Amino acid sequence: MKTKDRRGQPITRSLADVRVSIKRHVLVAGRNSPLDPALREYWHKRARWRAELKYDANAVKRILAARQNWRCPVCQASLLNEEPLDLHHVQAVARGGTDELRNLELRHEACHYNAHELARDYSVRTA
Repeated sequence: MKTKDRRGQPITRSLADVRVSIKRHVLVAGRNSPLDPALREYWHKRARWRAELKYDANAVKRILAARQNWRCPVCQASLLNEEPLDLHHVQAVARGGTDELRNLELRHEACHYNAHELARDYSVRTA
């Protein structure tokens, strides 16, 4: 499939090249619950394992999440809570920012949207 990236450069994507191995999950035994304080560490490890599987094909998101200790830099909540995630450019591409890892953060989709709205509202008020 031929398309263009956000800078207008042509790119080719092939869906046939994607190969994902099947990894089976382990069923939770008995009546174990995520609300049980004694099992907090178990559920955290399980969530991290699931996230690493989910982002196995996306090294950028996996590296960023690990660098941020699997926490959202805006709300400080875990990135492992099943909320959708977005990549955020610390310095916007429109202002000369790059796609390099040092200019990227992984945020919850809602945190990303809200941060941009706050910045836009602030810039409108101070202009």
